[in-house]
Amino acid sequence: MARRPAIHLTDEERERLLELTQDGRTDQRTLVRARILLMSDDGVTDAQIARTLHVGTTTIRGVRKQFNAGGLDAVIGPPPPHDGPTGRKGGQPACDEPSTTSGASPGSPAGEEAPRQGSFPGAICGTQWTGTVAANAERQWFTLHWPATWHVVWTVVPVTVSVRLASPQVTWQVTVQRATPEHVTYWIRVTNLTTAAITIEGRYAILGKC
Repeated sequence: MARRPAIHLTDEERERLLELTQDGRTDQRTLVRARILLMSDDGVTDAQIARTLHVGTTTIRGVRKQFNAGGLDAVIGPPPPHDGPTGRKGGQPACDEPSTTSGASPGSPAGEEAPRQGSFPGAICGTQWTGTVAANAERQWFTLHWPATWHVVWTVVPVTVSVRLASPQVTWQVTVQRATPEHVTYWIRVTNLTTAAITIEGRYAILGKC
């Protein structure tokens, strides 16, 4: 069996890729390529990358080969011009400025990266993924690279409007994995209590550092 090309990202390259995954303006092709490189750098297997991102292993190998041959610019293009400071690292929204970052497509778990924030003048809120849960079914998402020192609260909110009054639509359970000494992965299992498929948003609130 041929050995897959190794991926070793520098801190600067990883920072740039993480910023792309958190920018709602990033096109889908670039977003997928950025996630392939990040997951490869983390040692995730090709099979797991393919299941998470809904891509073929040929695409995964091609992205790594292109990176090793030409660097990051060859895979995602040169960085855009800098427009000056945004007031928040990575353009991360405050609670009164929500933004949506795409999770995985329906039928697959979300492997979103954690937002990056240097200081916490107040709660930092956002939507980490959007997905669909079938009638009377469960689905599980995961979201990785969250600093273990952050105090994060997860909320699952239905987007689909219920036609029944006083009837709950979803419940959820959050479990945590200590992935590295510095980072944790959150696993969120969502249960649809209704007899119809519903679309949900997975929302986070970073309350501060512990």
